[in-house]
Amino acid sequence: MVGKNCGFVTLCKKDESFPKFRSYHCIIHQEALCSKIPNFNHVIEKVTKIINTIRSAPMQHRLFKSLLEEDECEFTDLLLHAEVRWLSKSRMLEQFINLIDQIKKFLVEKSVLMDVLNDPCWLADLGFITDVMLKLQSLNLGLQGLNKEIMDMISLVNAFKTKLKLFISHLEKKSFSHFPNFQKFMNDDTKDNIDKYIAYFNDLYEQFSKRFDEFGDIEANIMFLSNPFASKEDIVSVANSLSKICSQVDSTSLEMEIIEIKNNIPLKIAFEQNGTEFWKLVEVAKFPNLKYLALNLKSHFGSTYLCESLFSTMKIVKSKYRSRLTDCNLNDCIRTALSKYVPDFQKLAKDIQCHLGPG
Repeated sequence: MVGKNCGFVTLCKKDESFPKFRSYHCIIHQEALCSKIPNFNHVIEKVTKIINTIRSAPMQHRLFKSLLEEDECEFTDLLLHAEVRWLSKSRMLEQFINLIDQIKKFLVEKSVLMDVLNDPCWLADLGFITDVMLKLQSLNLGLQGLNKEIMDMISLVNAFKTKLKLFISHLEKKSFSHFPNFQKFMNDDTKDNIDKYIAYFNDLYEQFSKRFDEFGDIEANIMFLSNPFASKEDIVSVANSLSKICSQVDSTSLEMEIIEIKNNIPLKIAFEQNGTEFWKLVEVAKFPNLKYLALNLKSHFGSTYLCESLFSTMKIVKSKYRSRLTDCNLNDCIRTALSKYVPDFQKLAKDIQCHLGPG
């Protein structure tokens, strides 16, 4: 879809007869790609190998689970990691680091893979990358939530970039309050060789800045359309920036609409009372361009939650007990199950024409 040379989006942009449009790569996919910096692959590979060693043989796996039950551990097993299921990496590392004492106890008897588990530098790297992956997981889950508009997603990404700068500042001061797992395996050698961890965060920050650079073009527009009364920018520059979203919008007409809406007292009061529903109250006849642009940006939203809900609902609806369910009926059932629309049953009942029988 988004291939640099022959992807669908690229071919559409090269076609002069195709209408002009803006394209954005999947935000969640971009965030996952940012984390694929190879600095700590040696940790992930060893952890995966140890887990596979424990879980490869059924008998060995059962013995390990019995050990966890005896020790009354928080987790009852180790998670397997699959590269395609990116979020499993953080959970896998979190469980591994919480069960590391039991893993050592179990592997001592097997006399395998104990070299890394006794290496203080490797353990420090394990603690560090676990903390980082948990922070990335938190961001990823935030991006996948319900009713996430483009404004919410850009806010989360920008906040995470600011956090990265804060983490770098803390590491430079040798403060590890944001890294509990890293702090657990801290030693004098690690404190003296903190540069590689700072370098990792610098690389991560550059990846986020590079991959999410395209959102800088619409961020100012989103801020204005989210609250047109708070904007202090020059009206001409705001109109020019907004008109770039859609070629159908005339910047000259847009300037007049911006002036009128910023000085419209009833709309300002309505915005203060209910900002989320503000653009529904704006009349199309008075502000056609602004209304169109606001709805255009509203249509940029995260669809992950909806897609996952759709598959879950379809799995429930399309069961083996409904063998005669047609595609048309399935589509209707899914739309009904996922829709947030609540009909006005009283109004529908009143509109029904009653047929009275003979007295």
